[in-house]
Amino acid sequence: MTRYLLSLLAVWAFSLTAMAQQRPSLPRSGFEIHRTQPTPVGESSFLVDSPRFEAGTWSAGISLDYAYRPLVLGVEDEDGEFQQLRVLIQHQLLGDLEVSGSFCGCMTLSASVPLTLLERGSSSSSSSASSLRALSLRAAAQEEPLVGVVPVSGLGVSDPRIGFMVRLYGQPGRSAFSASLGGTLWVPLRKFFDGTAAHTSDLEARMLSKLVLSGARSSLRWSVTGGFLLRPEAHLGELPVPEGSTAGSEAQLGASLQYVHPAGRFALGPEAFYATLITPRAYAFKPFYSSLDALLGLHVRLGERLRIGVGAGAGLQRQPGTPTFRLLVRMSYDALRASERVPPPAAPPLRRERPQVRAPGPAELPRITLVPSLETVRAILDQDGDGVLDEKDVCPDTPMGDTPDPRRLGCPVSDPDHDGIFDPEDSCPDAAGVPSLEPKMNGCPLDLVELKEDRLLTRQPIVFAAGTDVLLAENLPVLQALVRAIQERPWIQQLRIEGHTDNSGNVDFNNLLSLRRAESVKRWLVEHGIDAGRLQTAGYGPSRPIADNTTSIGRATNRRVDFIIAVRSP
Repeated sequence: MTRYLLSLLAVWAFSLTAMAQQRPSLPRSGFEIHRTQPTPVGESSFLVDSPRFEAGTWSAGISLDYAYRPLVLGVEDEDGEFQQLRVLIQHQLLGDLEVSGSFCGCMTLSASVPLTLLERGSSSSSSSASSLRALSLRAAAQEEPLVGVVPVSGLGVSDPRIGFMVRLYGQPGRSAFSASLGGTLWVPLRKFFDGTAAHTSDLEARMLSKLVLSGARSSLRWSVTGGFLLRPEAHLGELPVPEGSTAGSEAQLGASLQYVHPAGRFALGPEAFYATLITPRAYAFKPFYSSLDALLGLHVRLGERLRIGVGAGAGLQRQPGTPTFRLLVRMSYDALRASERVPPPAAPPLRRERPQVRAPGPAELPRITLVPSLETVRAILDQDGDGVLDEKDVCPDTPMGDTPDPRRLGCPVSDPDHDGIFDPEDSCPDAAGVPSLEPKMNGCPLDLVELKEDRLLTRQPIVFAAGTDVLLAENLPVLQALVRAIQERPWIQQLRIEGHTDNSGNVDFNNLLSLRRAESVKRWLVEHGIDAGRLQTAGYGPSRPIADNTTSIGRATNRRVDFIIAVRSP
């Protein structure tokens, strides 16, 4: 295997040397603007490689890449700022049909075919030009169509790519540090098919060589890549505007940091990818000849074989193909090659001579002493594992828990009315109550509802979560008392539940909120046995205060729910 790897690297180095020596006298016209093509399928990343080497594993999938304004025509003014002349491609939707496989634990091969699914152009920019150069070029930019830059209508195919990745040191994704070496070759379709759009394909092949350093520690995984793209110089269109319309050989740098779920179910983290032209040298590190893409990606594993990834980010510089906004989605399927069955070892030949068997004597037999473990003893003597032996445990099948019953050894204390007061101290174990210093009243319900003239008065206010109609748990005693009060008075034929608020905030919102709170109380009462036909609701907002709204105590008093007896039986 080492010999094959060395041969592959030698062929790759020879190809790079041959391409470097073929320098055209004039820049070519047109080049593929799809810059940040996704990493090989099967990796949990979009822009920055996170290599995967698993022998006998292959993956197939599709990636969708939406880009907003990936190609904008403009010029650099005297202040070094980019002045937009025209948006050549406003919306772009690209797809990648991808496959990758790792046939050994040290090398991965990949291939993909980019597709142009949708492209839409835009009218010229309405911004004012501040330089004579921009004014002179704006007129040329208005010509429709601009030669060489016409949005693709229908389905288009871009340059297919073939890649490889070789593991040099460590195991990516598992080791604290690892190193890998990779390369990618693009096949120029426009060289063989004249009908290919000028901005979807190059006229010559291009090659990328990259070094990937990565590591993993606990739930964090990082990766850093550095690469050199060998690419002939080319321009888009016929305007004499090199800013934002030039391609050539470039240096690339990427970095990512991810949180990985301990069971590998998902990975989440940011990625950043930077590239700048280095031929011609005068363009290096200038914003109009460089690109910086950043995104946040989430990769989720659905079962053992399916994966889905979603990423969103933005482009921060002006190299062709750098969008203002980008959204990526990837779906993939992983498969394991069935391992070859190893035949069982051949049975030894049968001996014709019959072996003589002699039974061992008593002195030759080994002495075996069986000593049960402590866990076995505990399981036998204490079945529920609460530390109380079964012979003394009143509840041998039920652990006593954190609140043991002092009256029954080994049993948990009970609270059937769920009022938080356990039975030994609860004087009313069948009815939810409140704590009391008087033992006879501890755990018993108070008379929280009182009949007064034409209404039922509650001794405790009914409270809600701030700004909502959600009843809080502390309302349980007073709501239970309301149910009992209504059931004990069948002569109440119609009870109107009125919601009120203070004067804070918007009046329309408070009116609606008061009605919703009254409806929430009604729903609770109906769910606990009150006939819905006996209940009415109304919301008055801040219109009926009973206290001064200028003080906090007054506002708290005005936030209330009233229960008015609307109809009595004769």
